Amino acid sequence: MTWIATQPAPSAEPRLRALRGWPARRWSLAGLVAVAGAVVLGVPTGVIPTPFYTRMTPVLWWNYPVLVASAILLGLTAATYVGRLVPNGERSAKVATGGGLLSLFAIGCPVCNKLVVLAIGATGALRWFAPVQPVMATVSLAMLAARRRGRAYFMAVSSSSQACSQRRHASAQTRQCSCISACRMHSSPQLLQAAAHASSSGRVRLASYSVWRLTTRSVAVQTSAQSRSRRMHLASSCRFCSDRQSSAQAVHA
Repeated sequence: MTWIATQPAPSAEPRLRALRGWPARRWSLAGLVAVAGAVVLGVPTGVIPTPFYTRMTPVLWWNYPVLVASAILLGLTAATYVGRLVPNGERSAKVATGGGLLSLFAIGCPVCNKLVVLAIGATGALRWFAPVQPVMATVSLAMLAARRRGRAYFMAVSSSSQACSQRRHASAQTRQCSCISACRMHSSPQLLQAAAHASSSGRVRLASYSVWRLTTRSVAVQTSAQSRSRRMHLASSCRFCSDRQSSAQAVHA
């Protein structure tokens, strides 16, 4: 599936309508991922106090909204993958992972970060890395928000494409039904003509059969009469001959 970048971006109202139309399964996943993201980001950085980790620098006021916003964006982004395809070439996992890691560095303790301390030392961490953390938090939130917006755009485009395909399918079925009706209407006169032709042919055959029966009967009657006439003629001839023979015998005696 290819990503079509030339389509116009959907407005905010359809996206909000699609967000309100999410099923319970999608919202459940969003909540679970948001809670897991808050724990993963808040516990190692000390923003969420636990007995497992003690932060060396105090938690700043902006760490809390950044933590909450990052967790919510991670949950909403993960929920968009329920039952949805991933377009070819989409770097969603990389962008989301990068935004989460950047949030982790942004709200973390600058002195407690081993990588930063090894790179620029504890003094450099407090002098150079700590002032950059708000910028890192802003960039991480922007990355997560852009990823969430991209997924919402893809969902809107895919839903629109699916609706268009359904409408095309319904239109094709309607055209097919219209063609079938037209074919039936066109074939009805032909069927009637064929039925009339078959009926007339049957009547002609019946009349021919009746004529043949009458002709055969008359011929049979005529033949029978001729046979009786011949038998009667033969019988009379035989009686006449026998009478003559009897008369001749009487005269001779």
